[in-house]
Amino acid sequence: MEAMPFHLDMKRIRSVLFALLLLAAPAAVQAQFAYVTNNGAVILTGYSGTAGTVVISNFVNVITNYVFYNRSSLTNLTIPASVNSFGDEEFFSCQNLASVTLCGGVTNMGDFAFGSCASLTNVTISNGVAVLGGSAFDNCTKLAGITIPASVTTIGPDAFEGCSVLAGVTICGVTNMGVQAFYNCASLTNVTLSNGVTSIGSYAFYGCTSLPGITIPASVANIGEFAFSGCPGLTNATFASGVPAIGAYAFYDCTNLAGVTIPASVGSIGSYAFYECAHLAGVAIPGVTNIGAFAFADCFALGGVTIPASVTTIQQDAFAYCTNLTGVYFTGNAPGVDTNVFLSDNEATAYYLPDTAGWEQFATNTGLTPVLWNPAIETGAGSGFGVTGNYFGFNITNTANLTVVVEVCTNLAGQIWVPLATNTLVNGAFFFSEPVKASHSGRFYGLGVP
Repeated sequence: MEAMPFHLDMKRIRSVLFALLLLAAPAAVQAQFAYVTNNGAVILTGYSGTAGTVVISNFVNVITNYVFYNRSSLTNLTIPASVNSFGDEEFFSCQNLASVTLCGGVTNMGDFAFGSCASLTNVTISNGVAVLGGSAFDNCTKLAGITIPASVTTIGPDAFEGCSVLAGVTICGVTNMGVQAFYNCASLTNVTLSNGVTSIGSYAFYGCTSLPGITIPASVANIGEFAFSGCPGLTNATFASGVPAIGAYAFYDCTNLAGVTIPASVGSIGSYAFYECAHLAGVAIPGVTNIGAFAFADCFALGGVTIPASVTTIQQDAFAYCTNLTGVYFTGNAPGVDTNVFLSDNEATAYYLPDTAGWEQFATNTGLTPVLWNPAIETGAGSGFGVTGNYFGFNITNTANLTVVVEVCTNLAGQIWVPLATNTLVNGAFFFSEPVKASHSGRFYGLGVP
């Protein structure tokens, strides 16, 4: 018998394999699901069932767009690890979908994948999922909490926008967080950003009105505009050492923000970064070189600020309308200043250290008349300071968040000073302890500015 052409044999082989694949699935599944194959991948293209609980078979690799779009009967869903992608609006507006389990194979999730699933309360994302698409859980108004595993590297724009009862989020391995990722999540009270997040998109947490505090890990290299703006519940923000900059409008209108910890790694504070943070009473900026326009404008509670020697530029209106600002303490030469830097700060006095320069031009540009700053160091035992037990205590008057270095020398003739601790003096006083040293004989302490 003459053999069939080779390409017909291959077609028959593919058909037989696919038939066997379908036979391996339950009869009910065959009736409800439609599949095609493409380059060896099994693609789910249609669903005609009405079951409340749907488990996608573990031979499926791809789910095309809109297969489960607006399925009101769907209540529970399991997507196996074999599925590596599904399309846009795949489960959009499944109004009764309450629970979703992603088993770890998804590397690409389409936009609006679970958008407007108004009954969704529980989402389990297994390790292995790489991408949460744009608007993936947009307006899932009953979603209360979610853990995003270390395998997820990207959270798309608007991923959890409008999840109004979302209270807690743990983000373990994300490197890129899209624009408006958690926009208007009004109930969000707990956010954990693990080290590894490199970018927080613009408006990422905008309008999270219940968020009380945030810690920015050292891995973050970019904080987008308005990232935490409009969070009136935010009372404190901590930046780990390593964060290089604070973006424009980052904490704009965080009216109850009272405390901010900014490490020396932060070189730039963007325009309007802390604008209208009305309760911000003090801030230390030890390594900043540029302070953007309106960065601290309308911070009515700000009473004093120390400008380190690293600052070379202060842009217009940076401290405008800080009506309670009384002391601005400069530890280096006068920085370049734009117009109205201290507009309407009628009680403010600028202080400068001996042997620094540029103050005549500074006075012309700002309208403030700088005066010599001679901070007094109290270390006398009668004042409760000095060497007592294993402590060296001191108080520096006329300061505002001054950063000082405690140094020790064991041989004054050699003048070798070893730094022991760096501390920002919020209230002026500080006690430094050397518990391993029972006797302070032969040890001399000094203070310096980094």
